[in-house]
Amino acid sequence: MKLNTLIKVASGSYPDGAVLDAHELGDAAGDTLALFIAREIAETFEDGKTTAEQLRGAIAVMEKAHAEIGAVLSGLRRRLEKEERQ
Repeated sequence: MKLNTLIKVASGSYPDGAVLDAHELGDAAGDTLALFIAREIAETFEDGKTTAEQLRGAIAVMEKAHAEIGAVLSGLRRRLEKEERQ
């Protein structure tokens, strides 16, 4: 699997296909989440790996990002609950 194909797979699940735009345009794309996704996938891409290995790598990096965003979301919710109790 080529990097561009992997980016297209991710982009097909993202609103307006913005991951592909971000991959192609870089900072000029405007959608920072799409840019983050494109960069994370590109940075972990390894030529010579099988399609399944490339997909597993992209899934792993997206799962890590999901967990980190979830932790931030939990922290924000805890703070909101604290503010609403005051």
